[in-house]
Amino acid sequence: MDVPTLIVSIIGACAWIPILITLLRKNRILGSIIDYDLVNMVDTSYRDKDGTTRTISGGYLVLGLSIFVTKNVFIFNDMEVKIVLSNGSMIEGKLVSTVLNLNEPDGSHSTFDIPIEYDLLCNKIFKSNAVNNFCLRILLEGHKISTPNEIEKIVLYFIKTKRNRKRLTFTKKDIPDGLSQSAKYLGRFYTQKNP
Repeated sequence: MDVPTLIVSIIGACAWIPILITLLRKNRILGSIIDYDLVNMVDTSYRDKDGTTRTISGGYLVLGLSIFVTKNVFIFNDMEVKIVLSNGSMIEGKLVSTVLNLNEPDGSHSTFDIPIEYDLLCNKIFKSNAVNNFCLRILLEGHKISTPNEIEKIVLYFIKTKRNRKRLTFTKKDIPDGLSQSAKYLGRFYTQKNP
């Protein structure tokens, strides 16, 4: 083999290195909270998975999320959320994918309805190398959080199978300041009703 053929062969073989790295690299899920709303209600009614209307007391947290997946499309079957508070206690949030009817302490009523194309629980496919914007509703049964400063960490688990799950963690510094009651992204999904 002569030297020019050897050089061309080495360069040709090196051209495959980025492709091999991409094939061997695992999917990563990256995300940011673009908006949130934290509301403490007297009671909230929602429709459960079996179609039963349930009422709970406590608050709810709505997150506007921007999620980015590297490498391949990511499909998940289920989700869990855990919220760690500053005092060390942990809340397992109840994820809801239906219209929330909210009865506020002042007697007024409002409805929070996210269209299906923005609801994370209805869209269990993340496109690769693209920004995926979704909303996620988390009921905090029996818990009331006054300010986002009480939240130390929010952990989302995207479950493919029992052994295959991806975790996305947001810390206190990841929650944007000053959006809570005047939520910019989420505000379009509220309908206010008088008592």
